[in-house]
Amino acid sequence: MTPPRLCIVLVLAAAGMLPTADAVAQYALVNQYAVFDGSSYLSVPYSPAFNSGLSQGAEFSIDAWVYPTSFGGYPTVVGNDYTSGFWLGFNPSGLIRFYPSGAGYYESSTAVPLNQWTHIAVSYAAGKGTIRFFINGALDATITGVGVTIGS
Repeated sequence: MTPPRLCIVLVLAAAGMLPTADAVAQYALVNQYAVFDGSSYLSVPYSPAFNSGLSQGAEFSIDAWVYPTSFGGYPTVVGNDYTSGFWLGFNPSGLIRFYPSGAGYYESSTAVPLNQWTHIAVSYAAGKGTIRFFINGALDATITGVGVTIGS
């Protein structure tokens, strides 16, 4: 068996928009994980409350436990078309890369190690123009002056 390129345990939440009990029950699994081999993916249904909040400048965070085995091909953690939506993943050097919209990307200061479970997070306050990257709970980089909302 070929080792997975990226294993992900993902949490996506916007300020003031907590998941419903039904959503938690539908997607929550105890002691489970997903393996993404480069051709598989997880699809999350459209949520009007979540998606419209993002386009109106809401604050949100994306965090995941990842176990990358390669950074080739810009591995995706979560995304919705980086050319017009948002995207979180890695560059070929292992830096966390975040596209809040098709207008450009921002990166962490520190690379994530290969073949090791690592917790990554990006926090985006569109109204404040601030992006923060976290690795294993520690603040890695803060970027200010970001003037786009999700998908703008």
